[in-house]
Amino acid sequence: MKRICYFPFLALSLLAVVALLVACNEHRPASTAGRKTADDDNAASTVTAKTGTEKQATVESKVKMVQIPDGTFMMGCSQGDPCCWGEKPAHDWDERDLKAYFGKVLKGKGPPSCGAGSPKVVEPRHQETVRSVSMDETPVTQAEYQRVIGSNPSHFKGCLDCPVENVSWNDANSYCSKVGKRLPTEAEWEFAARGGTTGSRYGVLNAIAWYSANSGGKTVRGVYDGQGTTHPVAKKKPNAYGLYDMLGNVGEFCADPLPPWTGTGHVSRGGCWESDPSDVRVSVRSWSVHDYKGEYDGFRCVRD
Repeated sequence: MKRICYFPFLALSLLAVVALLVACNEHRPASTAGRKTADDDNAASTVTAKTGTEKQATVESKVKMVQIPDGTFMMGCSQGDPCCWGEKPAHDWDERDLKAYFGKVLKGKGPPSCGAGSPKVVEPRHQETVRSVSMDETPVTQAEYQRVIGSNPSHFKGCLDCPVENVSWNDANSYCSKVGKRLPTEAEWEFAARGGTTGSRYGVLNAIAWYSANSGGKTVRGVYDGQGTTHPVAKKKPNAYGLYDMLGNVGEFCADPLPPWTGTGHVSRGGCWESDPSDVRVSVRSWSVHDYKGEYDGFRCVRD
C-alpha cells in the first residue's frame, strides 16, 4: 500500500478513538483521580501558542524572518479545487465527522480521492482574520536545529541545509520557545502559505515544491516506492511573501490541537517529499500525536 505522509499519523491517533467511542456507546468514562487527561496535555503543551506570547529567548535564532501582513481570507478548500476532503479547522471536527471518515477506511474504501467524481468537501470555506507576524523564511534546517538544541535527529543525514525532520511536535514547540518564538496557528500558516493567492497552490507545483514526483523516488503503476528524500531549503521558488518550501519537502507543525476527545494530537500542514500532488496544497491538513517522530514532518516558527 502506498504510504501517505499524514495517513499513518491519523490512523495511529484516531482509530483507537473510534473503537472506544463505539464500544462505550458514546459515553466517556469518568476521569480517574490523579490521572492526567488529554485536556491537561493539550492545555499544558499549547499555552504559549494559544496566548500568542513567546518566552524569553535563551539562544538567538539565525533563521531569517519575513514580515507577514495582517488580513482576512477564506480558509479551507480553495474555490474550484476538486481534491478537498475533511479540511475543517481542527476544533470543528466532531465524533460524527470522525466516524464518517473511518467508516470508509475500516470498510476498505479509503478516504475520498481527488479528481472527477470525488465527493464534495465536507466543510465550505470559511473566513478567518489573522494579525501580522514575522515568520521564518524557510523550515528550520538541520544545521540550525543542531546549533540550538545540540543534536541532529534527522533521518536524512548528510544535508545540513535540508529541513530538520524526525522531530516530534513537542520537539518543535521546544525549539521555537528556546529561540523566543512559537509555532504558528493553522490560520496564520495558511494565510502565509497562500501569499495573497486564492488557489490551491501559490505557483506551479514542480517549481515550488519537493514532492513524490521530483524528490528522488519513483512511481510505478501508481505506487510510490518511498525512496525520495528531503532537499536543501530555498531551492524552489518562494511565494509572494518571500516564504520558501511552504508546500512539500516536510510537513510543518502548527500550534492547533485536535479536540481533547481525540487524544493529544496536533496538526501539520503542506505535505512532504513523499506526498502525491493531491496532498501538496495549501488547505491540506494532517495529524500526529505529540511525541510521534518521522521523516515527514518539520516546522518553522513565528514571532508576534
